[in-house]
Amino acid sequence: MILHPLTLISIVIWVSSIALLSANLVALTGLMMVSALLCLFNGRIPLKSLFRLLPVLLIVFILQILFRRGGSMIWSYGWFRITSEGLVMGAQVVFRLSIIYLSAGLLIKLQFNDFRNAFALIRLPEELSFMVCFVIHFIPLLTHRFKDTVILLRYRGLDIRHGSWMRKIKIYRIIALSVLTGLLHNVHYQAIALELRGFRSPGHKTARYRTDLVLLDWLVITLLILLGGLVGYLSR
Repeated sequence: MILHPLTLISIVIWVSSIALLSANLVALTGLMMVSALLCLFNGRIPLKSLFRLLPVLLIVFILQILFRRGGSMIWSYGWFRITSEGLVMGAQVVFRLSIIYLSAGLLIKLQFNDFRNAFALIRLPEELSFMVCFVIHFIPLLTHRFKDTVILLRYRGLDIRHGSWMRKIKIYRIIALSVLTGLLHNVHYQAIALELRGFRSPGHKTARYRTDLVLLDWLVITLLILLGGLVGYLSR
């Protein structure tokens, strides 16, 4: 890994924060390109990643159009109206969700030791590193378990792709609840295993592998601070 885990976390926080604070579509487009490059850096294909998020983005975009009535009227049909403010707000929200989703993908490959090393440098508790690592990996793990369950049901002769929508929704709901319950049940045993290994034991904590920031990390963090100040100045 070229950059320190703390540097990667700082990049993700910086990109996500600027995306949430900025309302300029040009700036959001630039951040979108940066997030796509970060996604490529992490070995993921940006278009493939966004395709998974496409249904959510479309729903959010349509809701913004429906509930935003300000600005000039562009097109209307009965109660359905498309205004300039609705389109702008919809584009902003879609860009922000895409930026956060793509940039957060940079943290997927980080393991618990990486988060522990990063948080130890800034004197954050070890428990926080475990919670952040668990939350980041929870959704991908939930998705994989869900897909595996669907495949197992298909091997047993139950093909969810066929049938009515009500039947599909009922089956998906049962699968989602069973997978989520199984993962939460495993968390209990993971917590017991951590306690047996002295996870929250008092005293000085040692680690086998612990790295410090190098020159490249300091350059990236300094650049993020300068760019953050520049964006704040231009937004005044």
